[in-house]
Amino acid sequence: MSAIPFDAFAFTHSLVDAGVPDKQADSIAQAFNKAIQESNTAIIEQIKRDYRLDDITTNKDLDARIKETELRIELVRKEIELVRADLKRDISDAKAELSRTMLTVGVGVGLVQLVSIFMLFMRMTGKV
Repeated sequence: MSAIPFDAFAFTHSLVDAGVPDKQADSIAQAFNKAIQESNTAIIEQIKRDYRLDDITTNKDLDARIKETELRIELVRKEIELVRADLKRDISDAKAELSRTMLTVGVGVGLVQLVSIFMLFMRMTGKV
């Protein structure tokens, strides 16, 4: 990346046209080119520090984070579905247990009522 474009060939030509020997013009052009590159590098580094360019989030970064978030959401959805299935099974088991308990209690209450009626009948007939 070159912040300031430098045409070393044209610069060398200009020097030669001004009377500077070829070898010397080439050395001067190379030195200028190196100085400009070092200056560009220093300017770019300063801009990065001043504007914290390394901390800038790009669209690519955002796309990656969005994709990661979508994957996490999908995992959470799957976990919710597993919990929902477990909960439905637990509710179904609890209903079945409650039905069995109610049946047992119902039979027990029925037997108590039957015995009570029998005992009342026996008292009324004087057999007890």
